[in-house]
Amino acid sequence: MLVLSFIFSFKFITNIHFNCINKYNKKDIIWKGEKIMFTFKSPANQKNIWKLCFRDRDEMNRIYYENRPIDEDTRLHGITEYITQTVYIDKDLDGFPLGKALRHELTHVYLWETGQQGRMMDEEEQCDFMSIASPIIVKCADDILLRLKEGWYKKR
Repeated sequence: MLVLSFIFSFKFITNIHFNCINKYNKKDIIWKGEKIMFTFKSPANQKNIWKLCFRDRDEMNRIYYENRPIDEDTRLHGITEYITQTVYIDKDLDGFPLGKALRHELTHVYLWETGQQGRMMDEEEQCDFMSIASPIIVKCADDILLRLKEGWYKKR
């Protein structure tokens, strides 16, 4: 019964249109010196617009640790801020680590927007979640990565 209720809670997700990125529109990209931000549609709810920002290691630490002591042994690859609907990615990532970090953070967005964050799942629930959410999250990440490869974001 628990597995069925989990499936039904995600039923609306199966009807989502897969266009994650706002149409390629330069007004969606904001340059601030070395910083870049562009918007994307949530993988869970296409009406919700999130920001994707690339930051250096020092700024990632400042965002994550706020006023707490920084753990120098930890390297942050991504941060998801739910209140501001912002995903931060380490600007030094490239290739597989970039894709992995992006998919990881998009999974946080998906869990948050479907009310599943912090929920403990058994193996069957995890498999149900992955079978429903993975194609949507991967499609969104692939759209963003394609946008990056097309030159919408250039590392400096």
